[in-house]
Amino acid sequence: MTLHTPNNRYVNDEKIAQTIAQNLTRVGIATKVEGMPMATYSSKGIKHEWSFGLLGWGAQTGEVSSPLRALLACEDSKKGFGTTNWGEYCNPKMDAVLEKALATVDDGERSKLLQEATAIAINDGGIIPIHQQVTTWATQKGIVYVPRTDERTYAHNFKPQ
Repeated sequence: MTLHTPNNRYVNDEKIAQTIAQNLTRVGIATKVEGMPMATYSSKGIKHEWSFGLLGWGAQTGEVSSPLRALLACEDSKKGFGTTNWGEYCNPKMDAVLEKALATVDDGERSKLLQEATAIAINDGGIIPIHQQVTTWATQKGIVYVPRTDERTYAHNFKPQ
């Protein structure tokens, strides 16, 4: 099996993939790694030229609906589902729970539904969470910066102390 990975997108992305491949090989699944720049990796992913890969996703809202919708929902361009579902995972039950969550205004109920949809996908092996990347900012003395949840950094957000 080949584990595809970007080699210039995430902190230690290719090293993470190598570690996963080594562990899979140890349990009897011969695995090699093919690393490539993110531009090449994503163009291959869009064409479904690989089935097992490393991919990260940030959720600007702080809830899991964004990665569920993009990475795991069955591909459906009319609904905007599965736009980055390069592994072609598809479970209509997970989609139904996700759709219900997306139409639910009550925060507590939506959270429960999103947890249910996440459990379905993880229990299916549709995604295997392995890495939590933390973004770090530093400034010189006298400069204050409040990090954004979307990880974007804008010069105009740096302020004198």
